[in-house]
Amino acid sequence: SLKIAVRIMKLFKNSLGRAAASALMSYLHSTPVAVLEVHLSHNFIPRDGAVDILKAIACNPAYPGEKPQSQGRYHQPTWIRLEHNCIE
Repeated sequence: SLKIAVRIMKLFKNSLGRAAASALMSYLHSTPVAVLEVHLSHNFIPRDGAVDILKAIACNPAYPGEKPQSQGRYHQPTWIRLEHNCIE
């Protein structure tokens, strides 16, 4: 099977809504490699969709991601942009 890791996900200004948030939730919950950037601004993601995305990241043991450094590894946070959505 083909295994592809996504490290940067730029899906801003794509008219994404609840269905897209559910699909992202499934991916982010099951990916074995942490996504380091998730840019979802200027869409139509509702509050419950945003919560599902955040829960998926919180429940996946791949997060926080690790980045190699000269003296070992360190945790790298995931950068998420959700402004200009239907979140109140």
